[in-house]
Amino acid sequence: MATATAALVVAETTATAGQASAPASATATTKAIANVNFAAANQTFTATTVNGSNLLGGIAGLNAGSGPFIGAAVAGTGISGGTTISGITYSPNGVVQSITLSANATANGTGITITATGVLEATLMRPYLSKVN
Repeated sequence: MATATAALVVAETTATAGQASAPASATATTKAIANVNFAAANQTFTATTVNGSNLLGGIAGLNAGSGPFIGAAVAGTGISGGTTISGITYSPNGVVQSITLSANATANGTGITITATGVLEATLMRPYLSKVN
């Protein structure tokens, strides 16, 4: 998994005192939130598809709390292009039980390899706010 580190820059102006915003152009006063790590949250797992249903079941190959995430694009046999994850059902211990898709599957399949992509996971590691005037 690829990881990138970046500073998320927000700005506060006299017109927005107390509010942080991301302006279209640089301002005299900026604030940076340091130590924000971004990681691609791509996942590959297997699932069962049912023709005409938007529910993936029989999920295997995922660890508890590891994703995939709502909004991720999904691809696999019997899944139409442009389909995304619109819902996820978890067991009490955090294991994915089923995934709801934005479109119905177009074929029946068991043990179908599914790839979920297009989501970044941000992790704050001891973040602090740095103000520059």
